Amino acid sequence: MPEKMPLRVGSRGSSLARRQVEIVVDELRQHHPQQEFELRTLVTEGDRRRDARFADFSGRGVFVRELEEALLRREVDIAVHSLKDMPSDL
Repeated sequence: MPEKMPLRVGSRGSSLARRQVEIVVDELRQHHPQQEFELRTLVTEGDRRRDARFADFSGRGVFVRELEEALLRREVDIAVHSLKDMPSDL
């Protein structure tokens, strides 16, 4: 039987993001105890430019763009993120 691959969970590295991903992965482990999880910390434009004002950023999703791109490139299987950082328009 092939070895089960770990589920790669992407998140930012902030204290809030780390705590939120821990809560989600703990819950997933309760429901899927055989599944392994690999946490991947991603650095976003908003993380890299901590000294910049929000108005200085171009575009939208400065705290989520890298997570979305990692999902599209299949570098992570799921992403855990704060609703407060999600763009308000879809």
